[in-house]
Amino acid sequence: MAQKETAGFAHTLTRTNVSRARVYLTVIFLLHVVLTALDISRVSGEPLSAPVGYRYLFYLHLVLLGGVALLLVLDRLFPLSADKPVRPVHEFLWRAAIFLMLYVAAAVSSVDQLIHSQLTVFVMAAIGVAVGALMPWRLTLLLYTTSLILLLVGVTTFQDNPDILTGHVINAVLTVVIAVVATRILYRAAWNHDLQLQVIESQREELSRLASEDSLTGLHNRRYISECVRYELGRSRRYGRPLCVAMADLDFFKRINDSFSHNKGDEVLVAISDILRANIRSVDFVSRYGGEEFVLVFPETTLASARIACENIRHSVETHEWKRIDSSVNVTISIGIAELGDEREWTDLIEAADRQLYRAKRNGRNQVQPTE
Repeated sequence: MAQKETAGFAHTLTRTNVSRARVYLTVIFLLHVVLTALDISRVSGEPLSAPVGYRYLFYLHLVLLGGVALLLVLDRLFPLSADKPVRPVHEFLWRAAIFLMLYVAAAVSSVDQLIHSQLTVFVMAAIGVAVGALMPWRLTLLLYTTSLILLLVGVTTFQDNPDILTGHVINAVLTVVIAVVATRILYRAAWNHDLQLQVIESQREELSRLASEDSLTGLHNRRYISECVRYELGRSRRYGRPLCVAMADLDFFKRINDSFSHNKGDEVLVAISDILRANIRSVDFVSRYGGEEFVLVFPETTLASARIACENIRHSVETHEWKRIDSSVNVTISIGIAELGDEREWTDLIEAADRQLYRAKRNGRNQVQPTE
């Protein structure tokens, strides 16, 4: 069954095939420069009276040299590298290369019946293309079927020995069957390899996300925000810029879990995370620090500005339509804010915000308590 290519896999195939076609074309060009020179020596002086087989080979070598030279020029004009997007010309380049090589090889082996009666060139080209090109199923069938037909027509035309002709037909068909099978195996191996890489990359991204994100709320987790506070503290000290950190805690959250179930409590936490995200700037950070505790980081922010932002959060939580979760649910939040001062470690700044949070709790909850 044919496999459906993804866009990423198709681009990977094109990059691989263009790279391999470039090598093949270069080798073939250099080889046929020598072969063409030998042809010229055979037909020089009396080209029209030279043996017909050598004349035809000479013409075919010229055609191949011209086609290969054209494709190499296109490759130079439209280079493909890892940092450049794949274009239609690159797809054309490698497909034209394999069709040119196999069709000319079929023609050369046909003409060779007038000289050596061999299929060596076609056999080598078919196996070389099978090993070198990663082709999907339809292209594989099209390439090998048409080249086989071309070869059989040519061999039948130039080979008048029925025994040799029968052997050539059998060998040509077997060669194409082997080439098709080899192409299919290598293509499926490339497909599976690419699929495995996608799975590995997806797992890596998921692990990276889990390492920095809270699974319930989608906010950053404690590990991420700790690194963030450490970085912002160092940056603020280096450049003498203001920095504020806030610690927020839901008031009486245990009662919500006990009275309405933990599922309702999770819904409250998700709603709180949405409120927090909606009330901070794109340069600010917010994380679920643990349980019903949240930490907010306000870079380039004075204590007065951070207090305004936290008051907006507190008001949004207090006025939120909690009845959508349950008619008896009512949620408020207490927030403590610390501004960067003499704290030397990031943990000191977190602890300063936590002390202000406890002041807000002691003073009645549902309030913002900045450092004095």
